[in-house]
Amino acid sequence: MENASNAGAGAANTDASSTSSNLKRKRSSTPDINTPHKSKKVDGGTSARISPPPFDTKPFLVKNLPGAEVYYIHNFISDQLASNWHKELDELDTWYHPTLKFYGKTVAQSRSIAAYASSDTVTAKYSGHQVDMHYADDVPQILQTIWDHVMKQINLEFNHVMLNNYANGTEYIGRHRDTKENGVIASLSLGAVRTFVMTPNRNSTNMDAITQKWPLANGSLLIMMGATQDNWKHEIPKEPKVKDGRISLTFRQMPDATIIGGKRSRRKGGA
Repeated sequence: MENASNAGAGAANTDASSTSSNLKRKRSSTPDINTPHKSKKVDGGTSARISPPPFDTKPFLVKNLPGAEVYYIHNFISDQLASNWHKELDELDTWYHPTLKFYGKTVAQSRSIAAYASSDTVTAKYSGHQVDMHYADDVPQILQTIWDHVMKQINLEFNHVMLNNYANGTEYIGRHRDTKENGVIASLSLGAVRTFVMTPNRNSTNMDAITQKWPLANGSLLIMMGATQDNWKHEIPKEPKVKDGRISLTFRQMPDATIIGGKRSRRKGGA
């Protein structure tokens, strides 16, 4: 996911509605997403690779995604705190642009990344690139604060976080799906609003499903789990009109030596 945008924040209890797609797809819509006015701490459950999630899902479940378990918390943290965190993370000295391999060609990834793990037994690789991983002793205080906050709020443990830095709307992440070994995936968005797109894999579970897309707000949290990666791909497409930067922090539950990006469509882009 990223690991994986530019429209205004969604309104509370929005109905599913058809929207024209600038991605040249035949069909797409905006899913039914509940966006509570106030931030809500989610409670209960145990910290493990489990399904269903250990919190009250009703206010946050994204509908119209058959075969998927996706939760979107519109205002997981305040807009001001999200902006402050974006500024501090943007100043890290661990950002770099990976060199990826696609169909025998070597290309530079558009967005920059930084990766951290709580255990030095965790490694990651995608698109032929061995991720430059930093471990517990190298985790900056600002990142540790965010990491702890996310785990406490949703009562799940994560041993890896991939930071993606999109300088502007020309930087993107291509359509892909993560491997199931990634466990639960939680992605925190900081900075510019970008559009998140989910495209169904045609199978018996979602033959009639259509592409869904919605804006990821500054300070929002997206959670993907269950069979989501089996039945859907996701991406953040280019949006040239977006001039500001966005940082996403994608938290994962990873075993040792994991391939982050799983099966992808025939399209350039990161995993």
